[in-house]
Amino acid sequence: MYKQVLTAMAVGLTLLGLAGSASATDKLIGSVTAVDAAAKTVSVQETSASQTTTFRVDDKTKIVEGRKGIALADLQQGRSVKVTYEDRDGVAVASRIEAELPMGADKSKALPDHRQGNK
Repeated sequence: MYKQVLTAMAVGLTLLGLAGSASATDKLIGSVTAVDAAAKTVSVQETSASQTTTFRVDDKTKIVEGRKGIALADLQQGRSVKVTYEDRDGVAVASRIEAELPMGADKSKALPDHRQGNK
């Protein structure tokens, strides 16, 4: 009987984990096609497809270039980005937008200190 209860609990926890992953975040890599700072949206065309997705940006969205935070208005058309987002009632809401460093930028500054050999 004890083994059956433990098995049932394990199955239940597994199912809860699967249900929780249904609302997990997704990622999209592509290039910026449009930015509307007033509407707080950014549109990104996926690299591996011709599909464009428009993401809503809210106060919790982190927009970064390397380790430096940047503003939504700093994202320009053609900029390569990786967007981490979740679907909220049919709306793609970005939680993090990582902009690729511009050509010629010192990429060592974008690495965490421990990767540069500093302690």
